[in-house]
Amino acid sequence: NETEEPVAMVGVARDITDRKRVEQALKASEAKFRQLIEQAADGVFVTDNDGRLLLVNPRACEMLGYTESELLRLNIRDTYPPGELNLATQRMREAQPGRSFQFERNMKRKDGSLFPVEVSLQLLKDGTFQGIVRDISARKRAEESIHRLHSAIEQSDEVILMTGRDGTITYVN
Repeated sequence: NETEEPVAMVGVARDITDRKRVEQALKASEAKFRQLIEQAADGVFVTDNDGRLLLVNPRACEMLGYTESELLRLNIRDTYPPGELNLATQRMREAQPGRSFQFERNMKRKDGSLFPVEVSLQLLKDGTFQGIVRDISARKRAEESIHRLHSAIEQSDEVILMTGRDGTITYVN
């Protein structure tokens, strides 16, 4: 009015029900994603195009002996033995979007020790790389035991043969 006192109020109301529903769905989706990553039995790594680690799960930390914050300051190349650093770059070049690329390699722990892993690497649509890493130490030990047993059988001075139930010889050293 003429004395500059307010005499009316103007307000605008907006229905934000849809926005709230979308936010809740996004939170639920993020929680589900986080649970899948956190509970995975294999190590999960996401790197940028230069190999800098962007995301790691607890299993990855456990496998390598680092905390999450320590790992996120590293490059995936830091997990390669010194003589195999060129393989990291080569494998990243070989990765294709939407196609998983598998290989075995040795990974280097924080303490410098090495252990064998099987890696499934994929180039994601956003240009980052996802690596799913499985420790195959037990499998490698079993393969070595089988190899030693096979060698012992092959080098034995005794005749060793195996037969099927029908008497057919299936193996002879």
